[in-house]
Parts: sequence; C-alpha cells; structure tokens
Amino acid sequence: MSKLCVRFSPVNGYDIPGLEGWLEKQAAKGLMFAMTMGPLVLFERQEPAALRFHLEPAPSKPDWTDPELNALYEQAGWRYLDRFRSSFAVFVTEDPEAQTHTDPETWDYVLKRFFWRKLLGGIGLAILNYALLTFFWSSWFDPFYLRYLWAQALALGLVRGLLTVLGLVLADIAYLHGLTVLWRLHQLVKHDMPMTSTLGSRVSGTLSALSSVPLFLLAVE
Repeated sequence: MSKLCVRFSPVNGYDIPGLEGWLEKQAAKGLMFAMTMGPLVLFERQEPAALRFHLEPAPSKPDWTDPELNALYEQAGWRYLDRFRSSFAVFVTEDPEAQTHTDPETWDYVLKRFFWRKLLGGIGLAILNYALLTFFWSSWFDPFYLRYLWAQALALGLVRGLLTVLGLVLADIAYLHGLTVLWRLHQLVKHDMPMTSTLGSRVSGTLSALSSVPLFLLAVE
C-alpha cells in the first residue's frame, strides 16, 4: 500500500485554527502532513498519534529559510515539516504544553497582507466569471447551430450553462467566505482575542474544492 495519501482540504485555506485542528485529526487517523500541491494536501501514512500543529506565517520566499525562528521552535519542542501552500510553515509537536512564538503584531500584519492579496485575487475571479459566461452565451446562441442543429445546440448549451453557473457560484461563495474569514481573524487579533475557527469554514473549503469539478468538466467538454 502506498505511503502517500491525497486529500482536499475541507477547511478554508485562511482559517488558521481550523486548518491546525484538521491536521491534528488527520494525524490521529495515521496521516501525517507532508506537503501541498495546489489545492491538494499530501499525507504520509504512519501510526496514529496525538499531535499538535502550528501554522506560522511564511515569508515571501520559495523556501522556508529562517534558521533563527526554526531554532526557537526546535528548542520549544516543535519540528518543521513543510509549507502549507505559500502562506504558512507547518510545525508539529508531541508536547501539549509547547509554546509558539508568533506575536500579535506579526499576525496583524500577516492577516492584512492575506486580506489584500485575497481581495486582488477577486479581480482574476471576476475576469473568469465574465469569460466563461460570455463563452457560454456565444456558444449557445450561435446562429448556425440554432438554425441547423438546434437540438444539439440546446442540449450542449444546457450542459455548458449548468456547469458554468454551478462552478462559478461555488467558487464565488468560497471566495467571499474566505474574505470574511480573514476579516474576522484580523478583528480577533486586533482586539487581543484568541483566534478561533470560523463557523462554516468546512463548508467553504468543501465548496472551493467542489467548484473545480464542474469547471474542469466544462474545460474538457
């Protein structure tokens, strides 16, 4: 049996407490976080273990190259695993009392950076919405197909329309929820409150993963 296992994260990619809790549940099932590949999360099979995970804001570098911070975490009982996408460095420990070193000022800066990066990403999503809806409209109402192959045009147009609308609606909802997650976490840090998982984060993460299915089928068609 292969040691690698692939999963879609059911948690919103910016819900830090939710992601940490999800990784801990996977470890309890015998799946240790290994790395990420786009929307996919790779795990290595091992013996189930009760572990704690910590997501540290990662710098804008190709690799995690902060030996000073790594040394601080190692002294506190943490072990660096890999990066979670481009946003976080993943640390793990067996010690339930191990302390983290991320100060509130760092979280405040990072969450603002994530929020504006997510907001700018909405421009790309808006372009995708426009491009796919325009393609759907032009392909369905092509004069040649409507005159000579109207039944085929109607069937294909219906399929394309359903796939387009379903994929975009799921992607848009997941995007908007991601913005609310970041805003909520920023407000918690700003008011010196502990970060907690956001209600509905698992739904948002699932929708984000599901949105790629109809859009992929549309591209294939």
